[in-house]
Amino acid sequence: STPPLERKGYHFQSILPVLEKVIDDLVGEKGKIHLVGHDWGAILFWSYISDFDRQRRVLSYTAVSCPHPEQFKENVFGKMFSFKMDKIFEGVNQLFKSYYILFFQLPVIPELM
Repeated sequence: STPPLERKGYHFQSILPVLEKVIDDLVGEKGKIHLVGHDWGAILFWSYISDFDRQRRVLSYTAVSCPHPEQFKENVFGKMFSFKMDKIFEGVNQLFKSYYILFFQLPVIPELM
């Protein structure tokens, strides 16, 4: 598709209806799909299947290289606030590996880079 005209066009709530349209075009309005997402796609598809009405369109879902957002939050921030040095290190280490996810949420700066 063409890029959104505004930044808010990249918000999940703007992208999910586009995904629904793609599914309709591929398998019809009542068809079901096997959904596979990698990295940002996996994050987006977690949001998709978390919606009960959209769940009915999915036969199976495979997330590659991305846990559920709640599991990610617990893995990073739960460990960082565990008061156990080895767990804090693991949480900080994961945060550094995933910096780009947070970076792309910042206003203006990613576009300038």
